[in-house]
Amino acid sequence: MNKNRLNRKSPRSPAQRSAPFLVIVSLLALTSMVCQCTPGANPSATPNSNGSLTDAEELQAVERANEVYHQSMDSDGVADMVLLLNYLGSDPAFESYGPSPDGSVWAQLTNGRQAVFLATAREVVDSSSQPAAGLAAPVPIAMPEYQVANDLVSSGEASARLLTDNEKLELPSNDLVLIMNGLTSAYSFDSRKVGDWFDLMEYGVLSPSTGVQVEDLYFKERGNQYGVFILATHGGLGCREIVNKKCTVPLALLATNTPVTEENKNRYADDLDARRLVFVGSRDYPGNYYAFTELFVIKHMLFPANSLVFLYSCSGSKMAFAFSIAHASVVLGWDDTLSGGTTSQNYFFDRMLGINEVPAKGQLTEPEPPNRPFDSLSVYNLMVATYQNLSWAEVDEYGLGPDGRYKVTGVRKVKAQLISYHGEGSFGILRPTIEHLEVDEENDKLILVGDFGSEVGEVYMNDTQLEATWGNNKIEAELPAADDSDGTGLVSVKVRQHESNAVPLTLWHVKFTYTEGPEQTITAYQWLDLDIYWRADVHMYRSLPDGMRSNQGTIEIEPAKASTATWRCQWEGSYAGISFTTESGEGSLTLTYDGDPDVFTEDGTFSSTGTLDGVMHQIVDLQFIVNYDPETTCLVKTTGYGVSDTGPLGFVLLPGLLRNVGDTPALEPLLLEVTGDYLDYTLPEAMQYLTHDGMWPTLDWKDTFPEYAPIDKETEG
Repeated sequence: MNKNRLNRKSPRSPAQRSAPFLVIVSLLALTSMVCQCTPGANPSATPNSNGSLTDAEELQAVERANEVYHQSMDSDGVADMVLLLNYLGSDPAFESYGPSPDGSVWAQLTNGRQAVFLATAREVVDSSSQPAAGLAAPVPIAMPEYQVANDLVSSGEASARLLTDNEKLELPSNDLVLIMNGLTSAYSFDSRKVGDWFDLMEYGVLSPSTGVQVEDLYFKERGNQYGVFILATHGGLGCREIVNKKCTVPLALLATNTPVTEENKNRYADDLDARRLVFVGSRDYPGNYYAFTELFVIKHMLFPANSLVFLYSCSGSKMAFAFSIAHASVVLGWDDTLSGGTTSQNYFFDRMLGINEVPAKGQLTEPEPPNRPFDSLSVYNLMVATYQNLSWAEVDEYGLGPDGRYKVTGVRKVKAQLISYHGEGSFGILRPTIEHLEVDEENDKLILVGDFGSEVGEVYMNDTQLEATWGNNKIEAELPAADDSDGTGLVSVKVRQHESNAVPLTLWHVKFTYTEGPEQTITAYQWLDLDIYWRADVHMYRSLPDGMRSNQGTIEIEPAKASTATWRCQWEGSYAGISFTTESGEGSLTLTYDGDPDVFTEDGTFSSTGTLDGVMHQIVDLQFIVNYDPETTCLVKTTGYGVSDTGPLGFVLLPGLLRNVGDTPALEPLLLEVTGDYLDYTLPEAMQYLTHDGMWPTLDWKDTFPEYAPIDKETEG
């Protein structure tokens, strides 16, 4: 792991280095004059006849090599590995050594233990691979299968299976988050920031102030169960298998802050002998420390179901297979020597947790409106699409010269990639997330669509819990009555203590009074009063992190069961010697969801059909269908010429807006339009000029500002 390096710098001249280092170099030069060392081996006998080293000799050998490593660094902290390699060839305590593929240097002591000196790199910028500035909505890429780690372990001990977008996504089964920072203070702030985000979302966060200590990594022995493990430290490659003093299989490792002491050497002797621990030299710490290897992970680590591991380190992805053997569900790590990458880590967790502090790629400000929480695969895919999974650096390459000594043979341009691997389980989310809501008024159901995990949680309308049937991607909740105090509001989900984003269920409450009358010579009116509730989710949401927002498009809407329709009539007066008096002047109609305007019903019913055009933000083609039997409606007593009789004397209501038996003319429906955040209406042109038997139709409209309108600044999309 390295700080940013903008330009390659040359190593300091010998005169610029410290005096102790000059002594070491002089001794090295003298040794090389006496014998030309064969690469990877030492000609001298080991200190002891049995090939072993005493504890003191082992410690001194590692300290000597580490001093050469650190004193060879230039002002930018880039080590001259040629000096180190050639020094190792002169020290009889090391029986074999060499460069690793990532630029690190490994060295095996005569007692079989290993020391690794991590690669140091110079950062470069590859502008040809950078996305255009201001990229707001990257082209969505297909959900790829997680890549399988296959470059380290081929023994068949375990295999990583593939996860597709059809598989269910889960929350971590354990709420403990362990964040370890083994880097310099420059990176501590970012670790604390990510920890604060998890704490805000009700995770239990552990972040030891002592950094990465070996003793804290014995998860299996200690019974530790971490749902999320975030490790920021130096990493690199040692050697797992050595044949003829040459490395044939690399060994991935991550540095700790545990110093090498006599006490620790005895405590960790078994792990050192088995190469589960190695001695490590890293740029930021001049002392001798331990690093744990992939073999340590397999032996001593264990993760609960659906756990996440994020390795912010050089070559961290080389450890992915080992972590999957330890039952980690998803592992993210960089695949090569890294110089930078902090922004990528922050962006990944910001979008998964729905924090919205990190600007989108190419932007300078926080996203507005904010993103809802997204799953790991969607966030990772976007990072790939916008090149946020890349880091560029330069590392020197080493080879043998004609004199049998190492020299710089070239410069390797490194394009490190953040890789996402999948092991067992189905980790995918850190918070439940609601994409949108669907309303089924006929069956009193509110349907939540999103990612929730299989663990049954709770659904809330405002602060009231709703009965619900749970599913990973769809939840059916009982929908309260529209005229109830919790018939509309903010809908959210809670699993354990982790809350989702809140999505508004918007309600419109509208009243229509339709009137026909009066007749020319008598007072004759007929009214229809409609008190209607509509509910829908019309908020704008994203399907991809930082993507363009949209809504559900065109959806069918239907009135809530709290909606009512009543009729009234009034006949008073006389005409041609006959008087009229209303006997039965009012009644109610029943809401139905399968009304047919051309089918006569004896029971008084009303229904409504319509669609919500999400693109145009208006309700279109909305019709009310009213069916009731005239013989049971307006009963009028007629008296005159010696006759007195009571019977129906209703008249036909206008078509288009309302229908009655036998009334089939086709007129425009009443159009309802959303203007801003409220409903408005347009009276069809044909209705404006139509009369019926001398009676003028009128429409009186009253509505209220919709409750819980989807105001962008208050809604996560």
